[in-house]
Amino acid sequence: MFGRREMEQWLTPGDIRGRADRTVTSVVIDSRQAGEDCLFVALKGERTDGHRYIADVLAKGASAVVADRSWLAEQDSLVKEWEDRALFVASDDTLLTLQDLARGYRMSFSDLTVVGVTGSNGKTTTKEIIYSILSRSGAALCNEGNLNSDSGLPLSVFRIREHHRYGVLEMGMNRVGEMASLARVALPDLALVTNVGTAHIGMIGSRQGIAEEKKAVFSCFDGRQTAFLNENDSFSDFLSRGIDGRVVSYGPGVTEGYEFIRDEGIFGQRFRLSGREVQFPLPGFFNTVNALGAVAVARELGFGLDDIVAGLESCGGQFGRAEVLEGDSITLFRDCYNANGDSMAASLELFGRSGEGRRRIAVLGDMGELGDESESIHRAVLNQALSLPLEGIFLLGREFGAAWEQIGQPAGNRVHAHGDFNEMSRDLLEFIRKDDLIMLKGSRIMALERLTEPLLNHLDKESSSV
Repeated sequence: MFGRREMEQWLTPGDIRGRADRTVTSVVIDSRQAGEDCLFVALKGERTDGHRYIADVLAKGASAVVADRSWLAEQDSLVKEWEDRALFVASDDTLLTLQDLARGYRMSFSDLTVVGVTGSNGKTTTKEIIYSILSRSGAALCNEGNLNSDSGLPLSVFRIREHHRYGVLEMGMNRVGEMASLARVALPDLALVTNVGTAHIGMIGSRQGIAEEKKAVFSCFDGRQTAFLNENDSFSDFLSRGIDGRVVSYGPGVTEGYEFIRDEGIFGQRFRLSGREVQFPLPGFFNTVNALGAVAVARELGFGLDDIVAGLESCGGQFGRAEVLEGDSITLFRDCYNANGDSMAASLELFGRSGEGRRRIAVLGDMGELGDESESIHRAVLNQALSLPLEGIFLLGREFGAAWEQIGQPAGNRVHAHGDFNEMSRDLLEFIRKDDLIMLKGSRIMALERLTEPLLNHLDKESSSV
């Protein structure tokens, strides 16, 4: 990947000491992932301090270490012991140094095209759809898991290799200033904003503030880049102003050749694109809009219709994101990787019009990071659920429990509010019957995916007793 010479180009040369010929083949921030010839960056977190593990990673064969300048001065004996076998980088801010290294590494690929994807909702799905299309070239890369943050994005960048033509990088933020830092690392040639919603509003303060943060994805544009904006997002005009580059709108009203055919509920959408019929497997019209964003990016990069259609039809739901899973006696719509008011509303609306003739049961877990708006958002979501033809509504968490108490309307046996996961699980398994359609939706902190195995392996009492 790189060695001391490159690191001195990307960082302050005088901050590096140790063996000159050591090279780095991987970059890690978790000492458990350290191995031969890795670069370990010691970060200070809420629960632990990476500096505690520097001796361990050196023993595992690490070729370089980034550490606080003051720590290295205090541990001079350790540095002297290892400096004939490793490089040591003194840093005033190890996270910033990690980002600087990633920025330098990204800039070393002159033939690489980077697509940055952000937004309050749908950014992971849109990233995966774009990747599904661009990987038809056989030379694309995208973030793994949730490596889209100020520390995760640099790790994704370090996975780029010479054979890659495209890097599709999801960029997420939950604090003011983070998106500008991510843009400085990724330096996207094309950047797409799915929408501006309420995700992380508790951290940012307002949707306007979120829009300003999302707009920072374009902050490193110099006139050669292209921005992609959702035509129907209420902040699209704001986002488009002052961009130093081209602006391309996408959506059902402006994407050339798009024709709606049929909504197949949680089982996907059918539409035409430039005369070709597409069976798009991801459910919800909101995912069709995400697909049209991916189409706009692919067209900009010169991909033909065959590759675009093949990419659209072959993409599937990621873990906990609009997955349809068939069990022994029920069908499970698992959309519980995360949740906010907007995504809850979209998933409930979709679920409420799916599975006609079947019992529909929604399992809703609390939403996090909503700040002062948490109470009103949980109440609005619950009111929406109550307005839908659902045979059961199972609530988990203090926020939804409080919302149900505030609404206080009789709902027969439809609503089951619980503060304890195990109690809710037992109640739910007693309630469900064969052929039920069940939705799981909640924030990551609720871990509703724990219900997956019990639900998929559930056998209807009547059928199991025959």
